[in-house]
Amino acid sequence: MRSCLGRAVFYQDEKPVRAEQTEDPYRRGMLLIARSITRSELAWLRQTLGDRSAEEA
Repeated sequence: MRSCLGRAVFYQDEKPVRAEQTEDPYRRGMLLIARSITRSELAWLRQTLGDRSAEEA
């Protein structure tokens, strides 16, 4: 699932760096934690507010 809500934390040559692209374990950890938090927040919002995309279609 891709979301427009996600923002990159780290950049290299003006391009966002994904967790899978970095060898630094601390940087990778931060990226994986941020990804997990975003997914959890979005799931909670959908559960709480309902998935309005199905209604709009």
